[in-house]
Amino acid sequence: MKTVADRHYTYYDFYTDYITPKLEEIDLFIKTSGERIECLRAAEILDLRPREVYAVLSGLRGYAYKPIWMTKTEFFEVMMRGDSLICGLYRRETECGSPLVYSRDQIAYIYDIDIDKINSACDSMHMIEMTAYMLPEIFERVEFLF
Repeated sequence: MKTVADRHYTYYDFYTDYITPKLEEIDLFIKTSGERIECLRAAEILDLRPREVYAVLSGLRGYAYKPIWMTKTEFFEVMMRGDSLICGLYRRETECGSPLVYSRDQIAYIYDIDIDKINSACDSMHMIEMTAYMLPEIFERVEFLF
């Protein structure tokens, strides 16, 4: 894993060091969970504070309390409303309709990358629209600053 001290840390490095493992962790968690999901574990996996999870669930359920469990449907609602990086990425991807083919604007919006950086990366590859399989190649051309 590259560090801040490295001269060239790209969005691809961030994508492979944080985003991909986090999405895999969430996927495995959902697939191996029963119908009831423990709220504190969900908060941990989504990089949220427990009180944020409780607030979302209170809003969904119409009453305030600290629940122990949530459903899978509620888990995805928490992801849509959470303020962590991974929740924001999920929300923006969902807002874009989880496209099979991405525009430059969608990539910039979903991954919260400056559009000029995406345009530069795509121009260097002569790409107008991209699939998810092309994202790593684009991300390799985007410098990432902490």
